[in-house]
Parts: sequence; C-alpha cells; structure tokens
Amino acid sequence: MTNKLIKAILLFAVAATLSSCIELKQVTHLNKDGSGIITLYYSTKLSNLSMGDELGDFAFSEIKARNFLTSANSDVRELKIETKDTDSTVYVSAIVNFKDFNKLNSAKSFSKSQTLWEKTSEGYKFGFAIDKDSVKLSNFGDAKHMLMYEFDFPGDVISSNGKFSGKKASWTFELSQLKSGINMTATAKSDSGICGMFGWNFR
Repeated sequence: MTNKLIKAILLFAVAATLSSCIELKQVTHLNKDGSGIITLYYSTKLSNLSMGDELGDFAFSEIKARNFLTSANSDVRELKIETKDTDSTVYVSAIVNFKDFNKLNSAKSFSKSQTLWEKTSEGYKFGFAIDKDSVKLSNFGDAKHMLMYEFDFPGDVISSNGKFSGKKASWTFELSQLKSGINMTATAKSDSGICGMFGWNFR
C-alpha cells in the first residue's frame, strides 16, 4: 500500500468520525487524453448489509468490490476494506485507473453514470451525471448521507455548476438528491489558453 493511500484512508477516517453523515467521496484526476485515476472512499453501517455485501452498485467485500470497479476500461490499483466494531461501519478505499473517462460506466460501480470529456477550440468540456433512482434509498435508513465529488483537470476551471478554484472543481450532494438525479458540469482551459465561456447542456 502506498503512503498516498494510507494518508487518504486516515484523512477519510478522521472526517467520518467528525461527521457521521459522510457516505461517499470520489476524487478524480483527469488527464488531457481522458485517462485518469479515481480515489474512491465509501462506507455504510453493518446494519445496512443484513441482506448481503452490496448496496446498489457499491460492494463491501473484496471480490465484489474488485469486480464492480474493474472493466476493459478500468482496473483496481489498490483496495482496502476495513470493518470497525467501534462504530459498526464498513469502510472501503480504492484507487482505480481508467483509460477513457467517456467509457467509465463500463464498470458496474459507475454503470448509472453519464460522462463527457471532450476537447474543443474553446476548452475542455466536462460532464458527470448520475441517473435518478440509481440506488434504493430505503436501504440507507433515515440518516443523512452525503456524496462528495472532486475533479482535478489539466487546465484551470473557467466555469462550473460546482465550487471551483484553479484546476479543481467540487460538488456535494445529499443522497436524497438521487431521486431526481445529479449533474456536474465544468469547462477547463485547453493548451491553447483560450478562456472564453460557452453554454451547453450535458444531459
């Protein structure tokens, strides 16, 4: 296990302790050619797994987690699953390489998502959307759960429907928002340095 993953796991564990509402965090680094790396953290209470070791497209056993995250387009570089008796929670941390962001949904864990990565004369167009009702919300009980996404682009972000600074853009949603689906969009500078803004509809 790399020092990077160890530090990421420790940070996630601290955050989860301080704020029990954190359910998922996904940090994605995108390269110019659409390839990249996803660092993924997610957790759930053991009581939510009474019927098995998966919730929607999230798996909580090593074999299934690897299967859910692996495809012809992606492979799992590192994976750690830890169960803590102190808070009755299962934590999953993974680092996933992918070849093409536009084919990310070929892996089961991302099968309910729509992706867009395209270089134009005006810059890089980015989109990441998750279909409505992609998970059975009743499986998670009444507690408040959060979905956190952060993307690191090859150029400075010009515009986004999330928070952005420099090359990074981030979004935070409540799990309940999946009832209507969630949509993340951004525009980043390309090599040409053009910083004009444009309007487009991803979904």
